Amino acid sequence: MQLLFPLILFGGMYAFMIRPQRRRLAEQRALLASVAVGDRVMTTSGLYGVVVSETDEVLVLGVAPGVDLHVARGAVSRKVADDAPGAPAVEDLVGVEADSIEAEGTDADGIDADPRGLPADHPDTSGEAA
Repeated sequence: MQLLFPLILFGGMYAFMIRPQRRRLAEQRALLASVAVGDRVMTTSGLYGVVVSETDEVLVLGVAPGVDLHVARGAVSRKVADDAPGAPAVEDLVGVEADSIEAEGTDADGIDADPRGLPADHPDTSGEAA
């Protein structure tokens, strides 16, 4: 009888805490794996953007015409439907028609082997110490 209460307590904790957390984690992993070029997304900080290019860990989001943000893939909180109320249109985010966004591979905006993700023509990539 004394062992019954801890077993019931553990079973309740598993049912109400551990299982739902595992389910949310699996859903988030599936979402991150399904994000592709051209998808409209919202980040955890509330920024809306269109995925312009992607790598394994970094997404490039078009947030305004001529403005691209490099964000960690894990920063995406959800995909946004095209007709979501309050969400900006794709054309407003990237300045081009949605159908013209193509997968450009992993080399977005001239990003080279610089581990900081700076373009090759950026002054800080000259290799000289500051």
